[in-house]
Amino acid sequence: MVWFITIKFQVTFIQLEKIKYIYQPVDDIYVVLITSINSNIVEDTQILQCIVSVLSQRLDGITEAKICSDVFVITDIISEFCNFDGTCEKLTSSDVEQNLAMQSQEEELYFLELKQKKNDAKKLAQQKASELSAEKKSREKMEKQKGKEQRAIDEKYQEIQRIQQEEMIKMQEEEERRRIEKEKKKETIKMKKGGITLGKQKKILFDEEEEKNVLNNEDNSASQEEEQQQPNQEKKVIKEKKLMTENMIIKLIENVSCSMYSENSTCSLSLAGSLSVSVADASLTHTPITINHYELPLKTQLHPQMDTTAFNKDHILIPKTNAKGYAIGSTPSLLIKWSYTSTDNESLPISVTCWPSEEEDHLSMTISYETKKQLNNLRIIVPVKENVIVDSCEGTYNTEDGLEWIIGNVEQGSTGAMEFTLNDNNLRTDDMFPVKIEFDVDQTYSGLKINEIKLDSVDTSIQCTTDFKVFP
Repeated sequence: MVWFITIKFQVTFIQLEKIKYIYQPVDDIYVVLITSINSNIVEDTQILQCIVSVLSQRLDGITEAKICSDVFVITDIISEFCNFDGTCEKLTSSDVEQNLAMQSQEEELYFLELKQKKNDAKKLAQQKASELSAEKKSREKMEKQKGKEQRAIDEKYQEIQRIQQEEMIKMQEEEERRRIEKEKKKETIKMKKGGITLGKQKKILFDEEEEKNVLNNEDNSASQEEEQQQPNQEKKVIKEKKLMTENMIIKLIENVSCSMYSENSTCSLSLAGSLSVSVADASLTHTPITINHYELPLKTQLHPQMDTTAFNKDHILIPKTNAKGYAIGSTPSLLIKWSYTSTDNESLPISVTCWPSEEEDHLSMTISYETKKQLNNLRIIVPVKENVIVDSCEGTYNTEDGLEWIIGNVEQGSTGAMEFTLNDNNLRTDDMFPVKIEFDVDQTYSGLKINEIKLDSVDTSIQCTTDFKVFP
């Protein structure tokens, strides 16, 4: 046993009845070795000197402060000299340094396990970083693709609006031309005023073809009246006036577009619609028109002359009190526009999947579909024209304006597939998109329709049906 004590006098050893104390002064510290009475004093002195030498080297001098702060280091050094059975070994400083530098089997196993844990943690961190990087790239790609699809939908919607505006301008120009012609014929065509017959309910809506026939009859009768006698002329005029006073023209148009812009995207649907009205008499210019509560979340836009409160509250189309009201004549004026876009497969009437494949010298693609409701004249169009070989097709096809897969009328739950090959090394998968889906429906896709037309002069409701046009 080795003690460190502070002492004011110097001796070599102290011998008692059973033990002896061998000590050596080091500055103001004494290192004491306790041995049995029968031990060799010379060997004990050498061991003590060796202990002091090693401690001085490892602690850079033996002081009370260093002894208190480096207890474990001192314990390791002493344990190299003194065994647990009470014997001591005579070692040199180099022997002790070598023994202290050696590692036990348990230490080596511990350090190996620690190193393995560090390597595993490093690999896990790298794997996680790779996953996060891949997820970030995938998210950026999806956002980029989504932005591309949204831009395409917006462009399609703007194109539809432009076409509608052009149609309205043409209709207004035609109406102005007809109005000028009628002004010229006023001297020869006499029309007496009349009103709507309220004694019975009538349908006050007719289609565009009937309107054209009525207008043509007016023009033809005007030219013939100059050659006919006055009684026949007056009879013809009365008949024409009856047609105009008993009818209201309602024109409902919807443009529906469904496209798929890449193999990983879903089908996107774009819809734009409008409702126009004209009346035959000034008494009908403020007639309320009730439309149904449609299910789709349509974005509606009313004409500034229409009553917004009545529409938002009860879905009633009626001009404001101080507004001019509906157009009088054969050309309807626009009352309301609506639009709708969706990439949600659940809201689409058909699900289309594309499976493109790039080979060394050709491209191939398989297209499959599944309908969710009954569709008429279903067609799927791929924007490729040349070097097309159709390997299999459920239906017919033509390649005049792109590869058009003509499926026809299908029931709800119908499925089908077409496979084709492109022998062109310059084409890539993106050249086969966008894929367009066109179809006809038996009613407006938005579900919007006329419920009721109610005369404002008396408490009489006139039930009516609606003719409409849906353009793919």
